[in-house]
Amino acid sequence: MNNQYEEAREWFDANWPYCTQLDIDWTCRRYEYPYYIVDWIKNDTTNWRKINDENGGTYQYFARMNKKNAIAKYDEARRWYDVNWPGKRLGKLSNWTGLILLDIDWSCRGYEYPEYIVEWIKNDTTNWRKINDNNGGTYEYFARMN
Repeated sequence: MNNQYEEAREWFDANWPYCTQLDIDWTCRRYEYPYYIVDWIKNDTTNWRKINDENGGTYQYFARMNKKNAIAKYDEARRWYDVNWPGKRLGKLSNWTGLILLDIDWSCRGYEYPEYIVEWIKNDTTNWRKINDNNGGTYEYFARMN
């Protein structure tokens, strides 16, 4: 990525942390965005999508929206897991290791976890750590263990 684009993203994240859509004339010009920010918005297609030509162009910061959607999806998965497996959440699993462990093939498939829960377990590294590849992968739920 262009270093100037990285600086622009950092500026935007610091100054407009919740903005996911804007237009050039009303928002950028009115609030006196630096020119390199406007250039980034107009030209960085890995983060921004032009929606229409109104007010100098309306742009959607889809990279931020995708991140928020993933966070919301993971929050929903965490709530499901906490309701359906509260003992595991609390660290009261009756195995001798004291760890909260599960594997994909036996635990998730055997107990018919919804697919979005399996996706969360495999991909949310803030809550799960892959231990090995046995039985589709063995994962430790480490985030809530104290």
